[in-house]
Amino acid sequence: MLIVADIGNSTVHVGLCRDGKIVRVARAPIDEIARGEGALSVVDGLEAGEIRATVMATVNPAARGAFIDWSRKVVGLVPEEIGGKIPVPIRADVDRPEEVGVDRLLNAFSAFERYGSPCIVVDFGTAITLDGVSSEGAYVGGAIAPGLRLSAEALWDRAAMIPPVEIQPTEEVIGRNTETAVRIGVIQGAVGLVDRLVRRMRPALGGEARVIATGGDADLVAPLSEVIGEVIPELTLDGLRIAYERSVPGGGSHG
Repeated sequence: MLIVADIGNSTVHVGLCRDGKIVRVARAPIDEIARGEGALSVVDGLEAGEIRATVMATVNPAARGAFIDWSRKVVGLVPEEIGGKIPVPIRADVDRPEEVGVDRLLNAFSAFERYGSPCIVVDFGTAITLDGVSSEGAYVGGAIAPGLRLSAEALWDRAAMIPPVEIQPTEEVIGRNTETAVRIGVIQGAVGLVDRLVRRMRPALGGEARVIATGGDADLVAPLSEVIGEVIPELTLDGLRIAYERSVPGGGSHG
């Protein structure tokens, strides 16, 4: 078995792989991982030696050490890193490939492996990222915008009359109070942003690209979008699994 971990800016998404499939998942705040407590449900009931490797990818260098310590403590293994010695096996046709976050490359690679090209991945995390794979199968870049909660936090941090608001779905189209108005603005604003960008990206990718959503807030936006085809919560983790298995001899996740 194999443990894969996508270390983001605020959370760590961890999966347990068996026989080429992700069979358990958990999300945990980075501070819980740092205490050695988060995502323990992924390894619950497993015995020492059942896990062959742990594999991580991160866009948050400050959290790398926390997950390494977690893996040593909880699993007894030092993680291997995708994007470090192990590359993401997709060609990056962009100006500066070294600047592209490994999570964006993994999303593009994972989507391409599932559906071929062209395709677009929309990841709803701390940021909203849209990433395109051309009809030639190359990662060609995309767009980056503030995520739902980052947008909401900017409002209540910088606008004196707007209080903290929990971002959750609403059927209202006109907010009759501040909380509802913020929810409408943040969620529907994200829907409009994504739908417009996808429509502009598709012709540049060389075909009617399939659109896949992932990330912690995907379920808030995807049902309202006219362009998102499906939500795959484990898209990044599956990209980690495939990249590791292809790059490391005997790296398969068979138990």
